Amino acid sequence: MRRDGSSRAGTAPGSVTLKIRAHLDSRLRYPRAVRVLAVLLLLACVAPGQGGRVLHAWTAPDDMPGVVTEAITADREALVLDGKARFRVTDDHTTVKLPKRSFSVAAWVRVDRPQPWGGIVSCLQDNGAKEGGWLLGVRDTRFCFAVASVGSDDGDGLLTYLSASRTFTPGGWHHVVGTYDGKVMRLWVDGELDGESAAQSGDILYPKKTWLDLGAYKDANEDFPLVGRLHSASIRTRALDRGGVRRLWSKRAKGWPEAKPPAVDAITAAELAAPIERGVRWLLKQQHPDGSWPAIERDYYVGQTALCLYTLLKCGLPKDHPAVAAALAYLRSHEYRRTYDLGVVLMAMAEMKGAVSEKEIRGLALQLVDLCGNGSQRRAARWGYPFGFSATGVENGDVGYEDISNTQYALLGLRAAWKAGVKVGKRVFWERVARALVDDQSAYGGFGYRHGATNHTSSLTSAGVCSLIIVRDILEDLRAGGAIRGRVRAAVNNGLMWFKDHWSVSENLNGGSSWYYYFMYGLERIGSYAHKDRIGGRDWHSLGARVILGRQGKGGAWGDGDMDTCFALLFLRRGSRASGLGPRMRAEDSVKKDAAFVIGSNGQSPLIAWVRRVGPDVRDALASTKGTLRWEVDGAAVDTVADVDREALFATDANLERPFVKNGGVKVQAVLDVAGEKAPFRSNVLDLWIDGVEEAWHREAVRDAARHLVPRQGVEAMSSSHRPVSRWSGAAPGNVVDGRHASPWRCVDSDESPWVSFRLPRSVRASVLKLCVEHAQDVDVTINGNKPFRVTLANDVRRKQTIVFKSRRIRSVRLDVRSRYGGAAFVGVREIELFAELLPEEAADVLLVADRR
Repeated sequence: MRRDGSSRAGTAPGSVTLKIRAHLDSRLRYPRAVRVLAVLLLLACVAPGQGGRVLHAWTAPDDMPGVVTEAITADREALVLDGKARFRVTDDHTTVKLPKRSFSVAAWVRVDRPQPWGGIVSCLQDNGAKEGGWLLGVRDTRFCFAVASVGSDDGDGLLTYLSASRTFTPGGWHHVVGTYDGKVMRLWVDGELDGESAAQSGDILYPKKTWLDLGAYKDANEDFPLVGRLHSASIRTRALDRGGVRRLWSKRAKGWPEAKPPAVDAITAAELAAPIERGVRWLLKQQHPDGSWPAIERDYYVGQTALCLYTLLKCGLPKDHPAVAAALAYLRSHEYRRTYDLGVVLMAMAEMKGAVSEKEIRGLALQLVDLCGNGSQRRAARWGYPFGFSATGVENGDVGYEDISNTQYALLGLRAAWKAGVKVGKRVFWERVARALVDDQSAYGGFGYRHGATNHTSSLTSAGVCSLIIVRDILEDLRAGGAIRGRVRAAVNNGLMWFKDHWSVSENLNGGSSWYYYFMYGLERIGSYAHKDRIGGRDWHSLGARVILGRQGKGGAWGDGDMDTCFALLFLRRGSRASGLGPRMRAEDSVKKDAAFVIGSNGQSPLIAWVRRVGPDVRDALASTKGTLRWEVDGAAVDTVADVDREALFATDANLERPFVKNGGVKVQAVLDVAGEKAPFRSNVLDLWIDGVEEAWHREAVRDAARHLVPRQGVEAMSSSHRPVSRWSGAAPGNVVDGRHASPWRCVDSDESPWVSFRLPRSVRASVLKLCVEHAQDVDVTINGNKPFRVTLANDVRRKQTIVFKSRRIRSVRLDVRSRYGGAAFVGVREIELFAELLPEEAADVLLVADRR
């Protein structure tokens, strides 16, 4: 390790010039001008100043004392990076000489697995309040280079992270160089330019103090060691040009061992249980009072509810679970016109076979077949948006718009129907779909968004390959012609080869950061449908699961919310398997070592808890006497069993059996009192989550789904104001009567007197009005333009609030918000519903009886 600024070659710049001059002066037959030109040319080729002085250079093991190294080849060793180790050059970068402006940082490195962040050579701070320094490192599956400069300082420093355009090969050796010349950042991989940026300029902006580390990304609040090997690294005082980078790379380009996929431990059910359970709980908490779930695209709330229902069923919730019943009732109360909705609803309905009739499944499947070609039978080979689509979510009539994503979800729905025994579509139809899929695939096996697209992403290729597998299986079942079946089988193999050559489970290759979980669910379907535990020679599920587990949020969700969480859970659960899913995975609580005895439970209502094992102290205490077993729930005794000895402690009569009346978290513990003992023996505490109790809102959602009187079409809605409407979101007044609580009307923040109203195309006879509101407290309700009456509403978005009046024909309703809770910036109404009569079981929920006409 050299810190004195000398070159590793040990040659002074002046000596090179003297040798060249002496050699040329001996050849006097050349004219002086020629000799001078030759000197200049030779100097341009070999002058060390071109690449700058080598400030620091490290090569394992000589320059990395005190670390673990291993032999890579007969003449090469490397620092072992196990995700914990690194080589600390200094804990204060000001104590070593570092470049001020122009510089190059280079390394020979092997990264064994992608990770969100990692460092090869790190000298930076990036902790929000302050950014400075530089980094040569890793982001997911790509090398990266970061610099902060004086010219781009925004007051507290600003780092630019430049990522390579290509992914690295896990387990393969790469030469990585980052250069900065005071104007342009460049990233070079294996001798080739792989990215550049002009976002930084001027001198390097260093933090006041930071570390200089090899093999880790290290700053004040983050520490991300690499997993792999580091052979060598160096820092130079100038930015290498292309020739300099290639010369540096070519010196060691040969002789590295061939890349092998790194070994990975198979993921276990025990590792997956707790994250899956947290995700399931999070999903259940998002369900609305009408049984629905929201979505990132406002036009697909119905499809999102179906996706959540399908996911929960695949995660082991029983068909009679109250959340499942509420979701099914919601789905049955709607009609479907869009491909995505129909496809996912079919998946959920087929999974509910038994509770859902074959007639229902067949009707949806036939409708989906009719939508192929966007309803045009002449072109029925792909699916798209059957009524057109635009960026604002408004139907635009472009029936020629078809894509692989719509096609995939149509085929997923039809496959689900097929597996449920509903086989729709003639052989000629399926052969036409097969030919279109084969034609959409590139020569290298990839798929783009639409036919002829040249950008082939992981997500869209997974959609195309999954679609091919579905069609392959159906053609086999139909005994289609050998030629088309052969073409489809070859296309499937070609698609699998694409993933071998474009492998990543940490990002959607060529698709940026978007649609990652969509892609991972597509990868899971390929593995499950094709019955493959390895894709491209890799354990796709274990590798992908470890990445997904690392990205779960604290509350249990993934990514953008409902949809990403569903895709993540389906991947982790391997939900597309035909068998082997088993019951819901509930994580076992860890047992403290000092627990006198251990209890277990079924984790649901009605709760059954039992004694699993006892420690030596309990065995000794019960050797000659009996005790009293007391069961406690949330610290309160709920059951007592007297006269228990060692054998009776494990008998069924000693178990706790207890139903619950509401869902939520509970703590269960058993206490054993034995005469003669100084203190009672206490078991471990079970921290349980109960969600299988049918609460009042579950029953109301099922009852109301088919009873409400407001039609879905022809209703005119108005409001004092509303938030902007786009493809992704919207808060228009029509949302109060769209039949889904997931899409509310919301006023703008500046609206001091918000109101919303609707007028029906024809009057309906009703005596019950139900509201679900956000932040509204005192509200004036006007029916048919008559004198308003005031109601004070509860601040509870998960509750329908019921108003009863004398039966009458109703044409219009208006709500004027007079006050709001807690000074909220806005108020909203999720839904206004009308019903003919109040059911007896709803009487306790009535907020107000209004007799005014």
